[in-house]
Amino acid sequence: MAAIHAQTDGRTPAKITGSARHSRVVYVDDTWVGTPLNGDPDAGGPATNFGCDSFATIQGGVDGVATGGTVPVGRRHLTSPRC
Repeated sequence: MAAIHAQTDGRTPAKITGSARHSRVVYVDDTWVGTPLNGDPDAGGPATNFGCDSFATIQGGVDGVATGGTVPVGRRHLTSPRC
């Protein structure tokens, strides 16, 4: 069992136990503050699992993306070899 961090209210990280598999693309939108963990934050859009492939903060997205992955933030995309 590995520990991963997910944003539960957009500000406070929650420790979750389970398989820590980071997504190649994670989505960030500050309007998702308060989205339930594992909920679908954009109701059928590309983000499907809050705390895994979607976050309410840029830091949450950076922490949750796989190395070399992409973090779309609004109309911009953050790409880094160490995201």
